[in-house]
Amino acid sequence: MRKLSGLLVLVMLLVVTNLTLAGPKNTVNDNVEETLLVGLNSENLGLKTSSAYFLGEYGTSKSVIPLMKVLKSGKTEEERISAAVALSKINSDVARFAIKQRAKFDESERVRKQCALCYQESSLTK
Repeated sequence: MRKLSGLLVLVMLLVVTNLTLAGPKNTVNDNVEETLLVGLNSENLGLKTSSAYFLGEYGTSKSVIPLMKVLKSGKTEEERISAAVALSKINSDVARFAIKQRAKFDESERVRKQCALCYQESSLTK
């Protein structure tokens, strides 16, 4: 009797898990992306840079414009570099152009060098 009830609980758990995973997959990614976009606008440097990193990993076109804003007007070098790295992972001509412009015109030599490297890498994977 115990084995039967244990097996029944296991089957029910598998069914519930399967139904949960079989739901619409885009809603989870959309929610995660929206949360990362909120994090990108945070005043917390760590949250902002990690949000930029993960937006680059997701690579959606929806995140290109917010990342370009951080690349152009980020207060710290770290913000601008993390935005450049994220944009280089997104396969977009607009993103590549923004990185190229920052490689030429950013006030920080460090950011210019990192943007040049990101531009080269993104051009190779084009």
